[in-house]
Amino acid sequence: GAAKFVITPAQWYYGIDYTTGSGIAPSSNHPREVNIPSSYIGTSGQLAIAIFGFVPSTDWHTDITAALKASDDSMLGQVMLEDVILNKNITTAYSGGILGTSKAFTLTADDTWGNEDIHTW
Repeated sequence: GAAKFVITPAQWYYGIDYTTGSGIAPSSNHPREVNIPSSYIGTSGQLAIAIFGFVPSTDWHTDITAALKASDDSMLGQVMLEDVILNKNITTAYSGGILGTSKAFTLTADDTWGNEDIHTW
């Protein structure tokens, strides 16, 4: 019955100051909803969800709520991630169960980047 995954950061930056590369235009408790495709019905395993934003400075912290909801918005599972550390040019990943009682999460920071994808206009 899972229909969407909702990620709600306590604070998130949606704009960038192009002169400094720092995040601007913060928003508080703005839910980011990701619809789960119907092709996942009846399957098991992991589903990867990603959100992107801008970091205002190095070593920035925020709390994040992750929730799994049914199509009628009823809550199927929820976890609160406290004091999540985010940095520029670093991918931060959390994983774990959301339907069971296990709330063990692993943080992985990958500081390697792929090749640039450069285009001209």
